[in-house]
Amino acid sequence: MRKSGRTTRLADKYIQDLFKKGTAKIIDHYGTRDASFYLLGIILDRLEREHPETFKNIKVDTPYEAGLKNGYKITIENFIK
Repeated sequence: MRKSGRTTRLADKYIQDLFKKGTAKIIDHYGTRDASFYLLGIILDRLEREHPETFKNIKVDTPYEAGLKNGYKITIENFIK
């Protein structure tokens, strides 16, 4: 059975947002904290492999710190537009 690819597309979108704005709010299409945590792991894994220098400057806020019910916030520290 094929998967739809929504999580992969969301990961791509959030990585683009991160490089455009310096920050991204990570919320998976299922809308649960566990699903968002899984998506966060996919994003961090890709950043570590594809952009290791940027990965060193990533800050992750928990849902509580980010003011989100079921999502996470990632930020590139010292981001310059």
